[in-house]
Amino acid sequence: MSLQARAEQGLLAALAKDRKSAATVRVVGRGKIEVPSKEKLNRWRKQNEKIKQFRAAEEDKDIVAALNHQPIEPEMRHKEFPKLAQKRIEKRTKHDATVKQFENTLAEISDKLEASVLEASRSVQTGIGGVDKRIADIFAELNQDLWLVTKDHHYVLDQWVKINEECSKRSLEMVKFGGRLEDIERSRAAMVSGE
Repeated sequence: MSLQARAEQGLLAALAKDRKSAATVRVVGRGKIEVPSKEKLNRWRKQNEKIKQFRAAEEDKDIVAALNHQPIEPEMRHKEFPKLAQKRIEKRTKHDATVKQFENTLAEISDKLEASVLEASRSVQTGIGGVDKRIADIFAELNQDLWLVTKDHHYVLDQWVKINEECSKRSLEMVKFGGRLEDIERSRAAMVSGE
């Protein structure tokens, strides 16, 4: 048998044997694909985005490096471009005017809100002060022992009813104050959203 025939016979015999895979990737199951976790996928995506950004930056560097071979004329390097200078001045002026207008509007809104809050505070102080004065007068009358000796039990009960009524009025003043503060907040939100 010739050398070529023996080689062919050896090849056929090797093909008939069971093969052992030399692959480094291990298959988890027959026909199954293992899905990576979300964290792993997110990490891969971030790495890919970083690579894309790096490549884009490298491309920009290549473009700039290509411009290096196109020298700028010396008189053009420090030339002032009047249209660009004018645009820069206009932009700065417009920005300063906008900032000034914003500050003025903010001060205006703050002043209006401060006046509204002060008015509501003074109103509640006046309302509560009147109620507290009437409650103090009732207690002053009840604290006089000589006066109470001459009065009957129904009189004392009537005074406590008056005190409860005055406390209810005081609570009502606080509720009205809370309502006014809510109205002030709504008006503030409307003013700010309109600006």
